[in-house]
Amino acid sequence: MIFLRSIERLSGEPEGYTNTPFAIPRLVALRSLTLSSPVTFLAGETSASRSTLLAAIAIRAKLPTPADLPPEHEPSLAASHKLARNLNLHWSPKTHYGVFLRSCDLHCHDGEACLEMLRSRCVPGGLHLIDTPECIFPPQHQLALLALLKSLVSGNAQFIIATNSPILLAFPDAQILDFDAPEITPRTYDEVPVVKFMRAFLADPEDHIRKL
Repeated sequence: MIFLRSIERLSGEPEGYTNTPFAIPRLVALRSLTLSSPVTFLAGETSASRSTLLAAIAIRAKLPTPADLPPEHEPSLAASHKLARNLNLHWSPKTHYGVFLRSCDLHCHDGEACLEMLRSRCVPGGLHLIDTPECIFPPQHQLALLALLKSLVSGNAQFIIATNSPILLAFPDAQILDFDAPEITPRTYDEVPVVKFMRAFLADPEDHIRKL
C-alpha cells in the first residue's frame, strides 16, 4: 500500500533560504518526489540531505518517535523543522498509523532486540520512516530486517528508509532515490554507486587494498 504518494516543496524562498537545510544542494533543487513503491530508499553517501528530508517528512506527517519529545520539539531536528514547514505531503489515502525511527532510537543490546522493537513499533497499515538502520543492524540481522519489511508490506505498510546498505537496498521492487546525484535521481539496484563499488571490491579485494 502506498499512503504517501508524493512530496512537494513549496515554491518561493522560505525564511533562512541560504541556511541549512536549504543550502544543501539536493534540497535546494528539490521540487517534488513521487513515491512509486511501498518501500522507498533514500540512498547515497550524502547522509545530511537524506536524514534532513526524512525527518522533515516525519514532522510534517506528525509521526511519533520512541523519544520523550515528538519530532517537532526535538532540538536536534531544527533544520528538518524548517524544511517541514516548506513541504506539502499528498496522501491517497491518509494513514493515521506510523512511526519515525532514527539509529539513536534503536540502541538495543543486540540485533534481535532491535528487531523486536521494530516489530512492536511498525504496524500493518502504517507509514514508517527509518533512518540508517545499518548503523545498528549487522549484515546477518539486515536479512532478518528485510524479512520483517516483506511481512509488513504484505500487511499494507509503507516504508521510507534512509540507507546506504547494499543488503537493504536489494528489497524486491523497492524504489531507490539516489542522493549522490546533483539532483535526487531514481536508480535501479545495479545503478546504485555503493552497490557497484561493493561488487568491484568483493570481486578483487587484494587489488583495491594494493592501490591504497
